[in-house]
Formats: sequence, structure tokens, C-alpha cells
Amino acid sequence: SILSHSLIWGDRWVRELFTESRISGLSNTEISPEFSARLGSAFGAFLGENSSVVVSRDSSRPARMILRAFISGLMSIGVNVVNIRVSPPPMIRNYLRTGQHKGGIHIRQSPYNEKYADIIFFGPTGRDLPAGKTKSIEKLFFMEDYRRTSFESIGKLDYSVYADESYREIFLKALDLDVFKKKKMKIVIDYSYGLSAPVFPSLLGMLGCEVISLNAYLDERRLTLNPEDILGNLNQLSTIVTSLKADAGFMINQSAESLKMIDERGQIIHPQILLAILTELYLNTYNAKAIAAPISATGYIDNIASQKNVKVIRTMNSHRAMIDAADIEDVQFVGGTRGGFIYPDFLFACDAMYTVAKTVEMMIKNDIHLGDLIDKFQFPTSISEEITCPKELKGKFMRIITEHTAGLNRVLLDGIKIFDDNGWIFINPHREKSMFNLMVESDKKEEAQKLIYEWKSKLTDLRNTLNTE
Repeated sequence: SILSHSLIWGDRWVRELFTESRISGLSNTEISPEFSARLGSAFGAFLGENSSVVVSRDSSRPARMILRAFISGLMSIGVNVVNIRVSPPPMIRNYLRTGQHKGGIHIRQSPYNEKYADIIFFGPTGRDLPAGKTKSIEKLFFMEDYRRTSFESIGKLDYSVYADESYREIFLKALDLDVFKKKKMKIVIDYSYGLSAPVFPSLLGMLGCEVISLNAYLDERRLTLNPEDILGNLNQLSTIVTSLKADAGFMINQSAESLKMIDERGQIIHPQILLAILTELYLNTYNAKAIAAPISATGYIDNIASQKNVKVIRTMNSHRAMIDAADIEDVQFVGGTRGGFIYPDFLFACDAMYTVAKTVEMMIKNDIHLGDLIDKFQFPTSISEEITCPKELKGKFMRIITEHTAGLNRVLLDGIKIFDDNGWIFINPHREKSMFNLMVESDKKEEAQKLIYEWKSKLTDLRNTLNTE
């Protein structure tokens, strides 16, 4: 007999490969060179012979290994590959937006677990692959329904330097460069040893900002930071902002897609408050007709938008949904709840580097600091909890919650959002982990605490009942 799969690890990919447009697994165990080459062949077969694919990666060794195997799989089908090497996802999305290539991938070490690798798939315009296309790739992968090309038709491998130039050109064109000449802002940036470090400093130099840089080099050992490390770096960033009397501080994540901000007083800004103040800053600067935000976003942005007669479109709480919202006519700003923001005039996806530059530009235009915006509002209290639940019970758990809340004022867009006289409650199953996210918001802190206690007790009792059945 011939053994083609590991008897120890087994075959994890029994039902599905993808989580949205991403495949994640243990580096060199679940996502091995053999797996990657096979997946590359399936993706190549999906795109077709003589197609062109753009690929990039982070600075980690697993990503380098996996990418090379993936490229081999693509070339074996007759697909041509353009490798832009170590580049952040916003750059490969920008490179693909012209539609000259059939798709792209980015391979990275997981930002949440250093043992894991992520393979992210992009469509021909740089957007995430929709579910229908990922299912087609899965079918080709599992059935191995692809034919190798003849030796004279093996795909070509090219390396491009145009990606940097193209990104820089569009980046600067999307900003009002004359504004940066009016006031020289002093900002502190923590690059988190990530992919923005080789790209962003030169762009900031062209804007004329005075920049104090932290962790501005690639370090594959620090691509995954635990919550304690992130908090420690934020506290360090806060101290430097206040001691140097900087105008703001920014911490860009490893993939340059989301960020955290520090105001001029050294205060770490909560993601929900950051969404609200950037919404206010944008609407004070531009005449927008509509903006978009996830269903889990603070209700305070509705108050801000209503004062400007701006429509708020609610989306599901995912990057894919935010990208789709950016394509809606009249939507000029899409704000996320995890530090990601989209400015469709520049790019259809989250880009932390552009968010930094745009925030500084809008601060200069309005002659205001982030702390001044925070003082302007009385923000509601938001509290979040995680409730563990076995994966096999999540579907049944969600159905029962839906039945129990049938008579309440609610929205079933992404999970369940229930509106109470004292605020709102949001219940949403985690897409990957064995748990549910519970979030409440209320104008009064004591009411928010009461709601989180009440609903956590309800959901915990319900889960315990299901576990005993």
C-alpha cells in the first residue's frame, strides 16, 4: 500500500479549506511544501493556463518556503508568476487593481499564532475571492482535477520592482500635498517590525512630517505579538508621544492593514472611539453622502452622521464586507471596529499607512488634535465578553438564540443585534474559534455592566443546557 497522508496528523481538510478568502494551518505540518504545491496547482487550474498571478509574502522563513512551493504548483499548470517579494497586502492589492492579472496570493506568518501560516487569495482586481470561487478551488484541490502542462508550456517567473513605484505614485496623488506644507506635524510611529517598515518611511519623508520611528525594521522573530507585548509597546509609544510633545502616535500592525492610535496627551484610543473620531474628522473635512461601518460599530457614529445629513450603511463584521461596502456608490469612507479604515478614493481595502497620512492631513486641515475630538463627545460605554462554545454546538446554539429573541427589536445582519431601552446587545459566533462574541453598549456605564451580566448569564445557561443534552 502507498501512504499519501500523515497517519499522525491525519487529514485536517476534511470539509473545507477556506475561512473567507484565507487558508490557515500549522506551518510545515498542515501547510507543508507538498500541500502548498498541490494548492498552487489547484489555483492555477482554476485560473487557467497562460494566466498571470501576482504573489507576495512577509519576511518569515515559513512564508518563503510555502511561497516557493506554491509558485512551483502554479508554474506546473502553465501559469505565469510575478513575484513582488516582501510586500504588505495593500501593495499587492494596488498592483492587481489594473486588472492585468488573473489573481494573487499573499503568504504570511499568522499575526495571532506564530506556529500558523496564512495564505490569502485575491481576485483579478485585488479584492478578496468570493465564496463561490473559493469553493471551486476547494473542489479542484480535493479531487486533484488538474492536468500538468507540457514541459515547453511551464509558466514563467518574473520579479517586479514596479509595485513600489505604482503604490508610491497613487499614494501621493490621493493626498493634498500642499496641506502638509502649512504645518510640520511631529508624529511617532511604531512599525511593529512589520511590512510597512521598508515602504512607509520614504513616503513620510516626501510629506515633510517630523517622524520618530520605533521598531522600523523587519524581524521575523517578532511578526506575532501577544496582547501583553502589544500593550507594552503601546505604553512605550504613549510615553514617547508625551515626552517629545508629539501631535499623535500610531502603531501599525505587521501586515500594514490596521493600526492603533495615541492622542497628543498619550491616551490610548479605544477602537470604537477611534472609529467615531475619525468619522467626525472625515465628515468635518469632506462633503460625504454616505459612509459604512460594521453592524457591531458604536451607535455614536449614527449621531455624528445625522448631524451632517449623511447616510450610514451597516455591513457584516468582516474585511470582505467592508470591501464590498467601499464599492457602493456614494460611500466615501468605511470604518472598522478593529483599527482598519477604507478610503475608496485611494484604495478599496484597509491600508494603515494611508490612514496615518490621511489622519495627519485632516488634522492639519481642521487645525485640531485627536484629543480635542475625544473631548468634544460623551461616548457611550462598550463592554465585550467571550463565551466558549464547542464548534459542533455553535449552529444549534445560534438557532435557539434566534428563536428566543424573536419578539425583540433586533437586526439579523451578522449574528444578532438586539436593541434595548438602555442600549444594544450584539451576539456573534466567532468564525474560527470555539466561542461567541458578546458586546453591549449603553450611554450609562452601570446600564452597560447590567446588560453584559444579564446576557452573559443567559447565554452561559443556554450553553450549559445544550452541553448536557
